[in-house]
Amino acid sequence: MPKLIYQPKGKAREYSPWACNLYNGCSNRCEYCYNRHGIAAPLLGRDTPILKAGATVEQFKIELQKYKERIIEDGKGLFFNFVSDPFLEDTFELNMECAKIALREKVPCVFLSKCRVPMQMISMFMKHIHKVKVGFTLTGFDEVEPGADSNAQRIAEINALHTCGISTWASIEPVISIDQSIQMIDKAYRAGCREFKIGLLSGKKPYKAKNVAAMKYYIDKKYGNTCDIYWKDSVTKYIDHDTKAI
Repeated sequence: MPKLIYQPKGKAREYSPWACNLYNGCSNRCEYCYNRHGIAAPLLGRDTPILKAGATVEQFKIELQKYKERIIEDGKGLFFNFVSDPFLEDTFELNMECAKIALREKVPCVFLSKCRVPMQMISMFMKHIHKVKVGFTLTGFDEVEPGADSNAQRIAEINALHTCGISTWASIEPVISIDQSIQMIDKAYRAGCREFKIGLLSGKKPYKAKNVAAMKYYIDKKYGNTCDIYWKDSVTKYIDHDTKAI
């Protein structure tokens, strides 16, 4: 039976050493999503999320007891989710129940979404405010994320959560347009976000390494003293590959 709690590999591990996936597939239908184009696309890239085999509250409890001490020790929390969206209408109830169990066991939980947070989950977050962090993917291009809430709505959600005292973060990945990504960082910052993870578009890119280096310099200089900024390997390796980059 597939694990519900596991240790990600590759690019995903840059977000968290521990993750929980309860569903396969996502109705956000993002054109750039790796799950929609990789070899596992028929399962992971579905437009409608389906419950993962063996995904029950009871099984989650069993796996949490097995891994919780290591998750707590690693210090970055349990990540919801890499192959779906935890705030979808079809997925949030089970994600909420499992997260609630983890939080009661003092396991911090981290979320990444492109949707507004259901009110039931906000109520839960408020009860565990020091162990919850909620993130939103911001690309600036609603047209390539046709099933998701707009980027403007996500930024408004960051502001609402920040006002409630809930920690927020933003995934600026993929960078489709450097100018748009800079705008998203600026808008999220003004909404109260102080943590950013930034990664590039896979495959052929519409920008050069020197442009990415200039973006990194600008963001680090403007926000580096007040924000936690993580540049993913896709950024640093792309810049390092071009010795003429700024």
